[in-house]
Amino acid sequence: MRNILLVDDETDMFPLFNIKFKKEIKKGEVKFIFFSSSIDALNFIKGASPEDFELVISDISMPDMDGLELLREIKLNDLKQKVYIISGLKNEALVDRARGLGAAGFLDKPIDFNELKELILS
Repeated sequence: MRNILLVDDETDMFPLFNIKFKKEIKKGEVKFIFFSSSIDALNFIKGASPEDFELVISDISMPDMDGLELLREIKLNDLKQKVYIISGLKNEALVDRARGLGAAGFLDKPIDFNELKELILS
């Protein structure tokens, strides 16, 4: 099973992920751990062991700490941790900044769930 952290202050995304990954969740292939606060997610990450989760998917625009700050903090603790950034405001400067901080990739909103499934399940 792949445990994935999803960090987004728009909590209406959480049921959408459960719907789009219903078959994979039911088969035990993937499990999402949802956080609506990047600070709460970071606290979980700092207290977690490496097998508690494999991947972080974070929105970029959040009120308490944006996704790039979260990415920077995650990478300070674990350079190998895969983090994907999601944004509806994609521009090359933002993508370059995320990659410079160590992002594994950048996903556009609205999310292409077929692309995301390929990333998660491959």
